[in-house]
Amino acid sequence: MTGARCIYAAVLAAACSLGGCATTTTPVDRPQAAPAGTAAGGASHLRVEVQPLATVSNSGLELPVVSPDGRYVACLDVRVGSHSAVTPASLMRGEGLAAVSLKLLDTTTGRSRTVATGGACWPSWTAAGKLLYVSYDGSGSAMLVLYDPATGDAERKSTGLAKVIMAAPSPDGRMVAMVALPQPGKAIIRLLTWRTATLLPGPAADGADWQLRPIWLSGQELAYVQRRGDKSSLMRWQFAAGRPCRVATISTPADLVDAGQSFAGIVSPRSPDGRFLAYYDAGADAICLVDLTTGRSRKLEEHSRAGCWAGPRAFAECTGRGVMLMRPDGGARNTLMDGTWLACWGAADGGQILCLSRGSGPWTFNLVRMRLIRG
Repeated sequence: MTGARCIYAAVLAAACSLGGCATTTTPVDRPQAAPAGTAAGGASHLRVEVQPLATVSNSGLELPVVSPDGRYVACLDVRVGSHSAVTPASLMRGEGLAAVSLKLLDTTTGRSRTVATGGACWPSWTAAGKLLYVSYDGSGSAMLVLYDPATGDAERKSTGLAKVIMAAPSPDGRMVAMVALPQPGKAIIRLLTWRTATLLPGPAADGADWQLRPIWLSGQELAYVQRRGDKSSLMRWQFAAGRPCRVATISTPADLVDAGQSFAGIVSPRSPDGRFLAYYDAGADAICLVDLTTGRSRKLEEHSRAGCWAGPRAFAECTGRGVMLMRPDGGARNTLMDGTWLACWGAADGGQILCLSRGSGPWTFNLVRMRLIRG
């Protein structure tokens, strides 16, 4: 498959059809102003201005991840000629990633730099705006690297584990939750204290086949997905409480590699107020929002497979028809833009969303900023 390849195909099949956008966007080297456009769907109180920013890599592995302030965009890049050999299965198994590098775009200047030249994966951002990623350097131990975009300094810690995926820094930066792969088809969450590089156990597996996608709810609490037998559950674990508890039953594939799709299109699943988690439900073929206080889930638009939080109580969901803004507690939806988009970041005040559309070249995305103007 060429062009905008599927990223975890069952979740982001929309990525294969990017290019059907109603708006016209072209890759540029520096940010440029674009004419304001009125939001579709009759939302007269909301206007959308679209600003093309740059072209970024589409690795076909992970969506780009954006720094908390929206300035930097980190994305994986696969060496030319290696795309057929490096697949989402490679990413989920922690193997065959020597051809994968990590690049960083500064949206204020349009300039891009290379952070790591090979073996880089699973980038994520700390609350302080530093970039954390997993690195395979041939040492036999997966490394965690913390990169400061302001200074270019990098701090490396050995995990002592051969294969690690889905690394996530805690809100205070003191710990990293990650998924260890001790054997094929098995995955367990482990913790690493950053200052001392001490490896700690995660939530009790209790016979689970796998644990995936650790999400910090606070400095002392995690949410994650667990599979036991034929049932998948969204779990939460408070360190002081000891044993984890189930929040909701969700639908995921049984296979570990395929199950990675449950959050592949949602870079930041936790709502800013900490009440909701967004995930892709394979059975419903839609993004669902689960209320962590009640365990109740709300299904969004059918075929919604990507999205991001846009402010404290708004979620931007993406289908093949457009980007829609909705409230998790109900109410009308506003269609912000027609066409096929992948939303990857929303400002804390709800005033901006960064979205991806199909790039003009192979293995590229166009990155655009949508400004939401109310009133």
